[in-house]
Amino acid sequence: MKTSIHEYADEMVKVIIMNKQNTDEELMRNALENMARTIRDLTNIELGRELNTESTLKCTLSKMKIAQNCLTKVKKDKVI
Repeated sequence: MKTSIHEYADEMVKVIIMNKQNTDEELMRNALENMARTIRDLTNIELGRELNTESTLKCTLSKMKIAQNCLTKVKKDKVI
């Protein structure tokens, strides 16, 4: 089953809310960077600056998955 950018974002919000006190700064920074790159790419598509939107959307989905994995790792590492 393919996951959408929206679903990744929703899961990340839940993890951040549940994990307020226990954060790994490096993983959080990596997640934030990938989320910022996703926003930049989506904005470029919206503004018509991106010629290959299909490829960019695939890369954007990958960036969101990386960000979600970073946050999930924080959650698993701190809960154990």
